[in-house]
Amino acid sequence: MPMVEESVERLEEAGRRGGEYVRAAYRPIAREMNRLRGEIADRAERRAKDARRLARRGKVALDHGIDDVELRIRRNPGAAVAIAFLAGSIATLGMTLFFRRRRH
Repeated sequence: MPMVEESVERLEEAGRRGGEYVRAAYRPIAREMNRLRGEIADRAERRAKDARRLARRGKVALDHGIDDVELRIRRNPGAAVAIAFLAGSIATLGMTLFFRRRRH
């Protein structure tokens, strides 16, 4: 049975060598995938930073807008009340007409 054992050893050796060839063939692919993975992570991180920066700018702009409206209301309280009353009246009239037409 030495022949069988020798054949088994040869097959095992060939399998080891074949595995080495396969690993060697996949190494460049693995390197490229790692490079691409890193590049994608970098781009995602940059996009996340851009989104956070835009959110901060939007919040600052909104705060400035609110401050501006508050200042205008303090300077002209009568005009602010008149505008609020006019806007409420127009909205009420619009809803009344809308719902009246839906019933008929």
